[in-house]
Amino acid sequence: MNASIPVSYVITDMYNWIYVDGNGNTYRLEQQNDRIELIYEPVQPALSSSGVYSGGSSVIRTISRKAYDEAAAAMQRAIENTGAHCNQRTMGTGTLQWRTPASSVGGQSEYNQILLSYRSREKQNIEDLLQKLLGENMPDSSPEPR
Repeated sequence: MNASIPVSYVITDMYNWIYVDGNGNTYRLEQQNDRIELIYEPVQPALSSSGVYSGGSSVIRTISRKAYDEAAAAMQRAIENTGAHCNQRTMGTGTLQWRTPASSVGGQSEYNQILLSYRSREKQNIEDLLQKLLGENMPDSSPEPR
């Protein structure tokens, strides 16, 4: 896993980012042709640990390159701050995944992943920003009660 990618590289080259919050709601940043989309895929009750929690409705938003750059920079800060990482997925942790562009040498994308501690500032910053970009009051991403 290559977790040390210069911020300028992330911002100038399009990555596909996936963030999964502590309840299993998924946020994807993707380039679709000439548009950049933020896609929210909520966890459904049948897949939640309580069997009751719902992340709400799916949302797709077209966002600006500036908004993408802001989100990518927040995610890059989370990658670089290894103190915010944890080694094991537990209730409330965030999962950040990203795919690097295909290299000219191998021609294949590289997939990477880190886990963010439940109470880390980086996790909260990413979630706050993604919810702001969606433009809606999204469900609380605190772990659901058992």
